[in-house]
Amino acid sequence: MIKFFRKIRYDLMEKNKTGKYLKYAIGEIVLVVIGIIIALQVNNWNESRKDRILEQDYYCRILDDFNLEQRHIEEYQTIADQKIEAAKQLLKDMYQSDKDNYTMMNNWIETQRLPVYVPRRVAFDDLKTSGNFKLITDVDIKNSLALYYDDLENILRQMNQNRDFLVQNSYPEDAVGFGIQELEYLKNALGEDIYALLDEPNWIHNPNHPYFKKFQNDIVMTIALYDRAKQNLTLVEENMKHPYKLLKNQCDD
Repeated sequence: MIKFFRKIRYDLMEKNKTGKYLKYAIGEIVLVVIGIIIALQVNNWNESRKDRILEQDYYCRILDDFNLEQRHIEEYQTIADQKIEAAKQLLKDMYQSDKDNYTMMNNWIETQRLPVYVPRRVAFDDLKTSGNFKLITDVDIKNSLALYYDDLENILRQMNQNRDFLVQNSYPEDAVGFGIQELEYLKNALGEDIYALLDEPNWIHNPNHPYFKKFQNDIVMTIALYDRAKQNLTLVEENMKHPYKLLKNQCDD
């Protein structure tokens, strides 16, 4: 094609047809400009099409994260319920049973081991860190996601603060007098010889002992914080409903 236009120009120049040559040259320039414009439009269309495909992919990936998150919350709340029931039983055992120190202390430590709640947010984090948040053209979805994840951060902060409080207040200064050596992992680490040198805790079933009251208060606080964690996760589920509905409408289309 280029050789064809070049031949025409040469023919016009050889025949000294300057006016026609100028008109032809201008026309050729116009054709080139039109070709560039068309090429740019096609390229822009292709880029826009790729952006819309990627946007749709993010919608469905975030929706998948939400589905996984709902199951995660259910599992976490089930564990919290189990911990609460174990703590209640421990309170009863303090007054109504003759379980030994070893059993009581190890039952207690099990109530303290609530896993850290880590939300599923892989797709949204990728959307933000990759700089692709601008691809979200649905304003309702964009605003709804931003609000949901902001609220989630606040809820996580409160849950972690509560969990830290529980851990920090678990043991008194006199850990041996409290009976920390009765915990299975520590008893094994100490060995029988060292364990035999330590005094046996004498407060487990003694309501008048200060450690009994502390132990009792700690268990009640544990129940309160676990129940608060369940409430927070219920709030996460409530906050999820609106963006979930918007995302599902997009992914079901």
